[in-house]
Amino acid sequence: MAKEKNREKVKGILIGINLTLVVGLATFPTLNANIKTKASQMYNSNLLDSYNKHLNDYAKEFDLNTMSDLDVFVKLMDDIQKEYTYKKMDDIPFGYERLFIYDNKFGDCSNMADDLAAKLNKLNSSYNARKIDVKMETDENLCINAYDCFLEKHNIKPNHSVTLVDVGDSTILLDPANQVMGTLKDGRVVIFDSDIKMHLTPVYSYLKRGYNELFQVIGDINKSFKNEKTNELYKDYGIESQTKAKLKIKK
Repeated sequence: MAKEKNREKVKGILIGINLTLVVGLATFPTLNANIKTKASQMYNSNLLDSYNKHLNDYAKEFDLNTMSDLDVFVKLMDDIQKEYTYKKMDDIPFGYERLFIYDNKFGDCSNMADDLAAKLNKLNSSYNARKIDVKMETDENLCINAYDCFLEKHNIKPNHSVTLVDVGDSTILLDPANQVMGTLKDGRVVIFDSDIKMHLTPVYSYLKRGYNELFQVIGDINKSFKNEKTNELYKDYGIESQTKAKLKIKK
């Protein structure tokens, strides 16, 4: 039964990839041009320069010689919660989510995940941190027609954003909006010490962010089937270890 359920989940992921390629490849050039035009109208180089200066100044708060990767993740997510107010947003051009939340001091999961990725990569480029959209299970009913029901059944339609970061040959998932951590295993999202459930969704939204984004997600999914360290990662990044890290960085 468990194997059958996993096959269905993988099947849904593959269906999502196919839909992405068929629909997205045909419309990407026009969408990408429209998004870039809107982005250029909303933001200017002065804001980008200010944000980059903010990253440089903020990076000075981290002593990577004494801080573990977990220490870094805990501090970053804790600071994001303190610095920004959560507010659901719409129509923020991709690549500019971090600038919006920096400029306005409020934003949603997408803004927070993008800001977190930028800060991680500033501290350590080998983190290869990237924002990824996922489907988080909620009580909200999104099934209003046959098409939406299909997307809902196969977990194709994303409704949440998190950050993926590489630590050695492992992938750690960071959710600054919900303050939880996890990993990817066999095409699934595994959240440590939380009832929150998420699903990978390689969908059209990835292609809107560019071909590289799409293939990065596919690469993350493929890599997740080689993950044999879930228990070890849980021990290193679960709530007990996070609590110890919080006490350490507050000293």
